[in-house]
Amino acid sequence: MNLVEKVKKLCEERGISVPKLEKELGFGNGAIYNWDKSSPSIDKVAKVAQFFGVTTDYLLGVSDEEVNPDIRVLFRAGKNLSDEDARKLRQIAQTLFPSAFED
Repeated sequence: MNLVEKVKKLCEERGISVPKLEKELGFGNGAIYNWDKSSPSIDKVAKVAQFFGVTTDYLLGVSDEEVNPDIRVLFRAGKNLSDEDARKLRQIAQTLFPSAFED
């Protein structure tokens, strides 16, 4: 599966259209579909990866793992948290890793 196919798959799984993703990320219309013909800049690939919470390695085909295995464990554990506990965990993460929450 190539980069554009992976982005389309992620969009389908998350219920967002490719044009809406492009708008959300500040890309031009059709920019992602053009990646089949010309390689995108790494900052654009990084923006897509960050939006979907996947690794750039996954998008670029370097790895089959969508997310870091450590993060995958946190996602699984998060499904069992109450809303209050999830809020607390987010506060802890924001305190420990503030740069990860910057826009």
